[in-house]
Amino acid sequence: MKSIYKVPNGKLLKVFLELNENKISELKLTGDFFAHPEEGIHAIEEELSGKELGGDKNQLTEEINKFIKKKEIEFFGVNAGAITEAIYLAKNGE
Repeated sequence: MKSIYKVPNGKLLKVFLELNENKISELKLTGDFFAHPEEGIHAIEEELSGKELGGDKNQLTEEINKFIKKKEIEFFGVNAGAITEAIYLAKNGE
């Protein structure tokens, strides 16, 4: 599954998603945004592996925000809410 999401007032975010019983088994985030450190993108992909995608987008956004703060990752052009939105768009085939 994949999605292409134009972040309002931001950049383009592409999500490639594989689910196994509604849990993330593979996630790839690409687009024209940046992260510092650059490895932060891969770290978030790994952190979300195994997470169940329920109906509560806010919970996933909070988890991503906590991880970003913990690992001191700075994003340019996207944020946790945009990542969540793009993941759910991919999940729903949009």
